Amino acid sequence: MIVIGIGCLLSGVASLFIDGAKNGIVFGVPFAIGILMMLYGQIKYNHGLF
Repeated sequence: MIVIGIGCLLSGVASLFIDGAKNGIVFGVPFAIGILMMLYGQIKYNHGLF
């Protein structure tokens, strides 16, 4: 969740300097990495998604 939070913070700061799709990339990449890390932990420690 920290990775997702850092992505949100960087996206806010980047929106001051850049516009459009580049700002979406600044948010999207850390968000995707954070989601994948959470899914990995879910599968590893709970032996499945549910």
